[in-house]
Amino acid sequence: MKALVRAYALLVIAVLLIVAATANLIFGQIGKIVTSAPAWIAHNWPAVTLAAGILLLAAFLIRRLSLGRDPKSQPVSAAHVQPISMKSVVFVALLAISVSLVALALLMGLANQAIPASRPQAQIDAVKTGLSVAAGIAAAGALMLAVRRQRLAEIAHLSQDHDAAEKRKNEMYVKAVEQIASERPQVRMAGFYALEQLGQNNPEVRQMVVDVICAYLRMPFVPPPEAYRIPYWARDAANDLALMSLEGRLDEAHQARFEEWQVRMLAQEILDHKTLKYGDPVPDSYWPGLSLNLTDAVLVNWHFGGGHIEHGNFSGATFIGRCFLDNTTFTGQAWFRGAVFVGPTSFFRSVFEFTADFHDAEFKQDAHFVEAEFARKPDFKGTIFAKTPVALRAKLADVVVEDGIFEKNAADARHMISNDSKRPGD
Repeated sequence: MKALVRAYALLVIAVLLIVAATANLIFGQIGKIVTSAPAWIAHNWPAVTLAAGILLLAAFLIRRLSLGRDPKSQPVSAAHVQPISMKSVVFVALLAISVSLVALALLMGLANQAIPASRPQAQIDAVKTGLSVAAGIAAAGALMLAVRRQRLAEIAHLSQDHDAAEKRKNEMYVKAVEQIASERPQVRMAGFYALEQLGQNNPEVRQMVVDVICAYLRMPFVPPPEAYRIPYWARDAANDLALMSLEGRLDEAHQARFEEWQVRMLAQEILDHKTLKYGDPVPDSYWPGLSLNLTDAVLVNWHFGGGHIEHGNFSGATFIGRCFLDNTTFTGQAWFRGAVFVGPTSFFRSVFEFTADFHDAEFKQDAHFVEAEFARKPDFKGTIFAKTPVALRAKLADVVVEDGIFEKNAADARHMISNDSKRPGD
Protein backbone atom coordinates (compact mmCIF):
# COMPACT_ATOMS: atom_id res chain seq x y z
CA MET A 1 0.00 0.00 0.00
CA LYS A 2 2.79 2.43 0.87
CA ALA A 3 4.55 1.63 -2.39
CA LEU A 4 1.36 2.40 -4.30
CA VAL A 5 0.96 5.74 -2.52
CA ARG A 6 4.55 6.68 -3.34
CA ALA A 7 4.02 5.72 -6.98
CA TYR A 8 0.97 7.92 -7.36
CA ALA A 9 2.74 10.77 -5.57
CA LEU A 10 5.45 10.56 -8.20
CA LEU A 11 2.74 10.62 -10.86
CA VAL A 12 1.12 13.78 -9.51
CA ILE A 13 4.46 15.60 -9.28
CA ALA A 14 5.38 14.47 -12.79
CA VAL A 15 2.11 15.71 -14.30
CA LEU A 16 2.41 19.06 -12.52
CA LEU A 17 5.97 19.57 -13.72
CA ILE A 18 5.11 18.62 -17.30
CA VAL A 19 2.10 20.96 -17.35
CA ALA A 20 4.16 23.76 -15.81
CA ALA A 21 6.96 23.26 -18.32
CA THR A 22 4.51 23.19 -21.23
CA ALA A 23 2.79 26.37 -20.03
CA ASN A 24 6.16 28.03 -19.64
CA LEU A 25 7.13 27.04 -23.16
CA ILE A 26 3.90 28.56 -24.47
CA PHE A 27 3.45 31.66 -22.38
CA GLY A 28 7.02 32.26 -21.25
CA GLN A 29 5.97 33.48 -17.81
CA ILE A 30 7.44 31.04 -15.30
CA GLY A 31 11.05 31.65 -16.25
CA LYS A 32 10.65 35.37 -15.58
CA ILE A 33 9.79 34.93 -11.93
CA VAL A 34 12.76 32.71 -11.15
CA THR A 35 15.04 35.61 -10.43
CA SER A 36 16.83 34.07 -7.47
CA ALA A 37 17.96 30.99 -9.39
CA PRO A 38 21.27 30.86 -11.23
CA ALA A 39 21.22 32.43 -14.62
CA TRP A 40 21.60 29.19 -16.48
CA ILE A 41 18.75 27.46 -14.68
CA ALA A 42 16.54 30.52 -15.05
CA HIS A 43 17.30 30.71 -18.74
CA ASN A 44 16.76 26.98 -19.31
CA TRP A 45 13.90 26.56 -16.85
CA PRO A 46 11.43 25.07 -19.33
CA ALA A 47 13.79 22.31 -20.45
CA VAL A 48 14.85 21.48 -16.88
CA THR A 49 11.27 21.29 -15.68
CA LEU A 50 10.17 19.18 -18.61
CA ALA A 51 13.09 16.79 -18.12
CA ALA A 52 12.31 16.44 -14.42
CA GLY A 53 8.68 15.71 -15.19
CA ILE A 54 9.59 13.07 -17.74
CA LEU A 55 12.03 11.40 -15.33
CA LEU A 56 9.42 11.29 -12.58
CA LEU A 57 6.89 9.89 -15.02
CA ALA A 58 9.38 7.19 -15.99
CA ALA A 59 9.96 6.44 -12.30
CA PHE A 60 6.22 6.06 -11.83
CA LEU A 61 5.95 3.68 -14.77
CA ILE A 62 8.87 1.60 -13.50
CA ARG A 63 7.33 1.53 -10.04
CA ARG A 64 3.94 0.41 -11.31
CA LEU A 65 5.36 -2.11 -13.76
CA SER A 66 7.98 -3.44 -11.38
CA LEU A 67 8.26 -7.20 -11.20
CA GLY A 68 9.38 -7.85 -7.66
CA ARG A 69 7.09 -6.92 -4.79
CA ASP A 70 10.08 -7.22 -2.49
CA PRO A 71 13.39 -6.52 -4.25
CA LYS A 72 15.29 -8.11 -1.33
CA SER A 73 13.45 -11.41 -1.57
CA GLN A 74 15.65 -14.33 -2.53
CA PRO A 75 15.63 -16.34 -4.59
CA VAL A 76 13.88 -14.57 -7.47
CA SER A 77 11.02 -16.61 -8.82
CA ALA A 78 7.78 -16.24 -10.69
CA ALA A 79 5.96 -16.09 -7.36
CA HIS A 80 7.38 -12.59 -6.84
CA VAL A 81 6.08 -11.22 -10.15
CA GLN A 82 3.28 -8.69 -9.86
CA PRO A 83 1.00 -8.94 -12.89
CA ILE A 84 -0.12 -5.80 -14.68
CA SER A 85 -3.73 -5.18 -13.85
CA MET A 86 -6.25 -3.88 -16.36
CA LYS A 87 -6.74 -0.82 -14.15
CA SER A 88 -3.07 0.05 -14.53
CA VAL A 89 -3.22 -0.34 -18.31
CA VAL A 90 -6.31 1.87 -18.58
CA PHE A 91 -4.86 4.42 -16.17
CA VAL A 92 -1.58 4.75 -18.08
CA ALA A 93 -3.44 5.01 -21.40
CA LEU A 94 -5.70 7.75 -20.06
CA LEU A 95 -2.69 9.53 -18.58
CA ALA A 96 -0.90 9.49 -21.95
CA ILE A 97 -4.00 10.77 -23.74
CA SER A 98 -4.57 13.47 -21.11
CA VAL A 99 -0.99 14.74 -21.24
CA SER A 100 -1.10 14.75 -25.04
CA LEU A 101 -4.40 16.67 -25.09
CA VAL A 102 -3.17 19.20 -22.52
CA ALA A 103 0.00 19.77 -24.53
CA LEU A 104 -2.02 20.05 -27.74
CA ALA A 105 -4.45 22.51 -26.17
CA LEU A 106 -1.69 24.71 -24.85
CA LEU A 107 0.18 24.64 -28.13
CA MET A 108 -3.00 25.41 -30.05
CA GLY A 109 -3.59 28.35 -27.74
CA LEU A 110 -0.14 29.63 -28.57
CA ALA A 111 -0.72 29.06 -32.27
CA ASN A 112 -3.98 31.01 -32.17
CA GLN A 113 -2.08 34.00 -30.82
CA ALA A 114 0.21 34.07 -33.81
CA ILE A 115 -0.21 36.64 -36.58
CA PRO A 116 -2.85 35.68 -39.15
CA ALA A 117 -0.29 35.01 -41.86
CA SER A 118 1.57 32.36 -39.87
CA ARG A 119 -1.37 31.05 -37.86
CA PRO A 120 -2.18 28.03 -40.11
CA GLN A 121 1.39 26.84 -40.07
CA ALA A 122 1.61 27.35 -36.28
CA GLN A 123 -1.56 25.29 -35.82
CA ILE A 124 -0.11 22.50 -37.95
CA ASP A 125 3.10 22.59 -35.90
CA ALA A 126 1.07 22.48 -32.70
CA VAL A 127 -0.79 19.39 -33.87
CA LYS A 128 2.51 17.74 -34.88
CA THR A 129 4.05 18.55 -31.52
CA GLY A 130 1.01 17.21 -29.66
CA LEU A 131 1.13 13.99 -31.64
CA SER A 132 4.86 13.77 -31.02
CA VAL A 133 4.22 14.03 -27.29
CA ALA A 134 1.65 11.23 -27.51
CA ALA A 135 4.03 9.12 -29.60
CA GLY A 136 6.84 9.68 -27.10
CA ILE A 137 4.66 8.58 -24.21
CA ALA A 138 3.54 5.52 -26.16
CA ALA A 139 7.17 4.71 -26.98
CA ALA A 140 8.09 5.01 -23.30
CA GLY A 141 5.30 2.59 -22.41
CA ALA A 142 6.43 0.16 -25.09
CA LEU A 143 9.97 0.40 -23.76
CA MET A 144 8.77 -0.41 -20.25
CA LEU A 145 6.88 -3.44 -21.54
CA ALA A 146 9.95 -4.61 -23.45
CA VAL A 147 12.05 -4.25 -20.32
CA ARG A 148 9.44 -6.20 -18.40
CA ARG A 149 9.45 -9.03 -20.93
CA GLN A 150 13.24 -9.20 -20.81
CA ARG A 151 13.18 -9.22 -17.02
CA LEU A 152 10.57 -11.97 -17.03
CA ALA A 153 12.81 -14.05 -19.28
CA GLU A 154 15.75 -13.48 -16.93
CA ILE A 155 13.65 -14.44 -13.90
CA ALA A 156 12.47 -17.60 -15.63
CA HIS A 157 16.08 -18.53 -16.35
CA LEU A 158 17.20 -17.79 -12.79
CA SER A 159 14.25 -19.75 -11.43
CA GLN A 160 15.16 -22.74 -13.55
CA ASP A 161 18.76 -22.61 -12.35
CA HIS A 162 17.64 -22.26 -8.73
CA ASP A 163 15.14 -25.10 -9.03
CA ALA A 164 17.79 -27.31 -10.61
CA ALA A 165 20.25 -26.51 -7.80
CA GLU A 166 17.60 -27.21 -5.15
CA LYS A 167 16.74 -30.48 -6.85
CA ARG A 168 20.38 -31.55 -6.90
CA LYS A 169 20.75 -30.58 -3.25
CA ASN A 170 17.66 -32.56 -2.23
CA GLU A 171 18.77 -35.56 -4.25
CA MET A 172 22.20 -35.49 -2.58
CA TYR A 173 20.59 -35.25 0.85
CA VAL A 174 18.16 -38.11 0.23
CA LYS A 175 20.90 -40.32 -1.22
CA ALA A 176 23.21 -39.60 1.73
CA VAL A 177 20.48 -40.44 4.25
CA GLU A 178 19.74 -43.66 2.37
CA GLN A 179 23.42 -44.56 2.52
CA ILE A 180 23.50 -43.95 6.27
CA ALA A 181 20.63 -46.43 6.63
CA SER A 182 22.59 -49.11 4.78
CA GLU A 183 23.61 -52.34 6.49
CA ARG A 184 27.14 -52.06 5.12
CA PRO A 185 29.49 -49.90 7.23
CA GLN A 186 31.42 -48.67 4.18
CA VAL A 187 28.22 -47.33 2.65
CA ARG A 188 27.25 -45.65 5.93
CA MET A 189 30.62 -43.92 6.07
CA ALA A 190 30.21 -42.74 2.48
CA GLY A 191 26.83 -41.30 3.47
CA PHE A 192 28.40 -39.27 6.28
CA TYR A 193 31.09 -37.94 3.96
CA ALA A 194 28.40 -36.96 1.45
CA LEU A 195 26.44 -35.13 4.15
CA GLU A 196 29.57 -33.30 5.24
CA GLN A 197 30.27 -32.15 1.69
CA LEU A 198 26.66 -31.10 1.23
CA GLY A 199 26.80 -28.91 4.32
CA GLN A 200 30.19 -27.47 3.38
CA ASN A 201 28.85 -26.27 0.02
CA ASN A 202 25.42 -25.17 1.32
CA PRO A 203 25.56 -23.21 4.60
CA GLU A 204 21.77 -23.10 4.86
CA VAL A 205 21.55 -26.88 5.41
CA ARG A 206 24.42 -27.24 7.90
CA GLN A 207 22.24 -27.45 10.99
CA MET A 208 20.07 -30.05 9.25
CA VAL A 209 23.18 -32.10 8.43
CA VAL A 210 24.32 -31.91 12.05
CA ASP A 211 20.84 -32.93 13.22
CA VAL A 212 21.01 -36.06 11.06
CA ILE A 213 24.43 -36.98 12.45
CA CYS A 214 23.25 -36.41 16.02
CA ALA A 215 20.14 -38.48 15.38
CA TYR A 216 22.36 -41.36 14.22
CA LEU A 217 24.49 -41.11 17.35
CA ARG A 218 21.35 -41.19 19.50
CA MET A 219 20.46 -44.64 18.17
CA PRO A 220 21.02 -47.52 20.63
CA PHE A 221 24.58 -48.82 20.57
CA VAL A 222 26.56 -51.33 22.61
CA PRO A 223 30.27 -50.63 22.06
CA PRO A 224 32.69 -53.53 21.75
CA PRO A 225 34.71 -54.28 24.90
CA GLU A 226 37.80 -52.72 23.34
CA ALA A 227 36.12 -49.30 23.32
CA TYR A 228 36.12 -49.25 27.12
CA ARG A 229 39.84 -49.85 27.53
CA ILE A 230 41.40 -48.04 24.57
CA PRO A 231 42.37 -44.48 25.60
CA TYR A 232 42.25 -41.79 23.00
CA TRP A 233 46.07 -41.63 22.76
CA ALA A 234 46.62 -45.40 22.42
CA ARG A 235 46.29 -46.85 18.93
CA ASP A 236 48.06 -50.21 19.26
CA ALA A 237 45.06 -52.04 20.68
CA ALA A 238 42.79 -50.46 18.08
CA ASN A 239 45.14 -51.45 15.28
CA ASP A 240 45.29 -55.01 16.62
CA LEU A 241 41.52 -55.15 16.67
CA ALA A 242 41.35 -53.81 13.10
CA LEU A 243 43.85 -56.47 12.03
CA MET A 244 41.76 -59.18 13.67
CA SER A 245 38.73 -57.86 11.79
CA LEU A 246 40.54 -57.96 8.46
CA GLU A 247 41.78 -61.49 9.13
CA GLY A 248 38.29 -62.68 10.03
CA ARG A 249 39.22 -63.63 13.59
CA LEU A 250 36.19 -61.84 15.08
CA ASP A 251 32.83 -63.52 15.45
CA GLU A 252 29.94 -62.03 13.53
CA ALA A 253 28.39 -60.16 16.47
CA HIS A 254 31.73 -58.76 17.57
CA GLN A 255 32.52 -57.80 13.98
CA ALA A 256 29.24 -55.87 13.61
CA ARG A 257 29.84 -53.95 16.85
CA PHE A 258 33.39 -53.13 15.82
CA GLU A 259 32.26 -51.84 12.42
CA GLU A 260 29.49 -49.74 13.96
CA TRP A 261 32.01 -48.31 16.38
CA GLN A 262 34.17 -47.16 13.45
CA VAL A 263 31.18 -45.53 11.75
CA ARG A 264 30.28 -43.67 14.93
CA MET A 265 33.82 -42.49 15.42
CA LEU A 266 33.63 -40.96 11.94
CA ALA A 267 30.35 -39.22 12.83
CA GLN A 268 31.91 -37.84 16.02
CA GLU A 269 34.96 -36.68 14.07
CA ILE A 270 32.76 -34.72 11.66
CA LEU A 271 31.01 -32.96 14.53
CA ASP A 272 34.39 -32.19 16.07
CA HIS A 273 35.75 -30.64 12.87
CA LYS A 274 32.63 -28.60 12.16
CA THR A 275 32.57 -27.00 15.61
CA LEU A 276 36.33 -26.42 15.87
CA LYS A 277 36.91 -22.66 15.83
CA TYR A 278 40.54 -22.56 16.90
CA GLY A 279 43.03 -21.05 14.50
CA ASP A 280 43.91 -17.76 12.87
CA PRO A 281 42.27 -17.45 10.49
CA VAL A 282 39.32 -19.61 11.52
CA PRO A 283 39.39 -22.83 9.45
CA ASP A 284 36.96 -23.11 6.54
CA SER A 285 35.71 -26.36 8.02
CA TYR A 286 34.15 -24.47 10.96
CA TRP A 287 30.36 -24.12 10.83
CA PRO A 288 29.21 -21.31 13.12
CA GLY A 289 26.04 -21.33 15.21
CA LEU A 290 25.58 -25.09 15.50
CA SER A 291 23.50 -26.77 18.20
CA LEU A 292 23.96 -30.42 19.18
CA ASN A 293 21.19 -32.69 20.45
CA LEU A 294 22.87 -35.85 21.74
CA THR A 295 20.32 -36.82 24.36
CA ASP A 296 20.86 -40.43 25.55
CA ALA A 297 23.64 -40.91 23.00
CA VAL A 298 26.52 -43.32 23.54
CA LEU A 299 29.74 -41.45 22.77
CA VAL A 300 33.12 -43.18 22.71
CA ASN A 301 36.31 -41.17 23.38
CA TRP A 302 34.55 -37.84 22.86
CA HIS A 303 37.29 -35.41 21.79
CA PHE A 304 35.84 -31.97 21.42
CA GLY A 305 38.74 -29.64 22.21
CA GLY A 306 38.35 -26.10 20.89
CA GLY A 307 34.69 -26.59 20.02
CA HIS A 308 32.30 -23.66 19.73
CA ILE A 309 28.66 -24.63 20.23
CA GLU A 310 25.50 -22.58 20.56
CA HIS A 311 23.40 -25.10 22.49
CA GLY A 312 24.51 -28.54 23.59
CA ASN A 313 22.10 -31.13 24.98
CA PHE A 314 23.94 -34.17 26.37
CA SER A 315 21.27 -35.12 28.89
CA GLY A 316 21.37 -38.85 29.66
CA ALA A 317 24.37 -39.36 27.37
CA THR A 318 27.03 -41.95 28.22
CA PHE A 319 30.64 -40.92 27.62
CA ILE A 320 32.81 -44.03 27.31
CA GLY A 321 36.56 -43.62 27.51
CA ARG A 322 38.10 -40.21 27.96
CA CYS A 323 35.80 -37.19 27.53
CA PHE A 324 37.84 -34.29 26.21
CA LEU A 325 35.97 -30.94 26.25
CA ASP A 326 38.91 -28.60 26.80
CA ASN A 327 38.63 -25.02 25.51
CA THR A 328 35.04 -25.64 24.48
CA THR A 329 32.67 -22.66 24.43
CA PHE A 330 28.94 -23.01 24.97
CA THR A 331 27.31 -19.72 23.94
CA GLY A 332 23.86 -21.02 24.89
CA GLN A 333 22.57 -23.66 27.24
CA ALA A 334 24.69 -26.69 28.10
CA TRP A 335 22.77 -29.69 29.42
CA PHE A 336 24.59 -32.68 30.97
CA ARG A 337 21.69 -33.67 33.22
CA GLY A 338 21.88 -37.38 34.07
CA ALA A 339 24.93 -37.88 31.87
CA VAL A 340 27.41 -40.63 32.80
CA PHE A 341 31.14 -40.03 32.34
CA VAL A 342 32.77 -43.45 32.44
CA GLY A 343 36.36 -42.32 31.90
CA PRO A 344 38.42 -39.28 32.87
CA THR A 345 36.70 -36.02 31.99
CA SER A 346 38.25 -32.63 31.37
CA PHE A 347 36.60 -29.21 30.93
CA PHE A 348 39.92 -27.34 30.96
CA ARG A 349 39.33 -23.65 30.13
CA SER A 350 35.84 -24.39 28.88
CA VAL A 351 33.45 -21.45 28.86
CA PHE A 352 29.76 -21.65 29.74
CA GLU A 353 28.21 -18.34 28.70
CA PHE A 354 24.73 -19.36 29.83
CA THR A 355 23.44 -22.16 32.06
CA ALA A 356 25.44 -25.33 32.77
CA ASP A 357 23.27 -28.16 34.05
CA PHE A 358 25.04 -31.20 35.56
CA HIS A 359 22.04 -32.24 37.65
CA ASP A 360 22.22 -35.98 38.56
CA ALA A 361 25.29 -36.49 36.38
CA GLU A 362 27.85 -39.11 37.38
CA PHE A 363 31.63 -38.86 37.02
CA LYS A 364 33.19 -42.31 37.52
CA GLN A 365 36.78 -41.11 37.08
CA ASP A 366 38.64 -37.82 37.44
CA ALA A 367 36.65 -34.67 36.69
CA HIS A 368 38.68 -31.56 35.92
CA PHE A 369 37.23 -28.06 35.60
CA VAL A 370 40.59 -26.28 35.71
CA GLU A 371 40.24 -22.61 34.65
CA ALA A 372 36.70 -23.23 33.46
CA GLU A 373 34.44 -20.17 33.34
CA PHE A 374 30.78 -20.17 34.32
CA ALA A 375 28.72 -17.05 33.57
CA ARG A 376 26.03 -18.38 35.93
CA LYS A 377 26.21 -20.72 38.87
CA PRO A 378 26.04 -24.25 37.43
CA ASP A 379 23.65 -26.88 38.69
CA PHE A 380 25.49 -29.79 40.32
CA LYS A 381 22.55 -30.91 42.41
CA GLY A 382 22.60 -34.70 42.82
CA THR A 383 25.84 -35.01 40.90
CA ILE A 384 27.97 -38.05 41.85
CA PHE A 385 31.75 -37.71 41.82
CA ALA A 386 33.81 -40.89 42.24
CA LYS A 387 36.81 -38.69 42.91
CA THR A 388 37.06 -35.15 44.21
CA PRO A 389 36.63 -32.86 41.20
CA VAL A 390 39.38 -30.35 40.57
CA ALA A 391 38.49 -26.75 39.73
CA LEU A 392 41.79 -24.90 40.04
CA ARG A 393 41.38 -21.22 39.12
CA ALA A 394 37.88 -21.83 37.83
CA LYS A 395 35.68 -18.75 37.50
CA LEU A 396 32.11 -18.58 38.68
CA ALA A 397 30.38 -15.36 37.63
CA ASP A 398 33.67 -13.42 37.86
CA VAL A 399 34.60 -15.08 41.20
CA VAL A 400 37.77 -17.17 41.07
CA VAL A 401 37.86 -20.49 42.94
CA GLU A 402 41.36 -20.34 44.39
CA ASP A 403 41.24 -23.51 46.48
CA GLY A 404 41.00 -25.58 43.32
CA ILE A 405 38.68 -28.28 44.78
CA PHE A 406 34.92 -28.60 44.97
CA GLU A 407 34.10 -29.26 48.63
CA LYS A 408 31.03 -31.28 49.44
CA ASN A 409 29.75 -29.12 52.27
CA ALA A 410 31.14 -25.79 51.17
CA ALA A 411 28.92 -22.92 52.22
CA ASP A 412 30.92 -20.26 50.42
CA ALA A 413 29.38 -18.99 47.18
CA ARG A 414 32.71 -19.44 45.46
CA HIS A 415 32.11 -23.19 45.29
CA MET A 416 30.28 -24.35 42.21
CA ILE A 417 28.88 -27.58 43.57
CA SER A 418 25.74 -27.67 45.71
CA ASN A 419 25.42 -29.31 49.10
CA ASP A 420 23.28 -32.03 47.50
CA SER A 421 26.20 -33.25 45.41
CA LYS A 422 27.84 -36.41 46.66
CA ARG A 423 30.56 -38.91 46.21
CA PRO A 424 30.16 -42.68 46.55
CA GLY A 425 30.40 -43.73 50.17
CA ASP A 426 29.30 -40.34 51.55
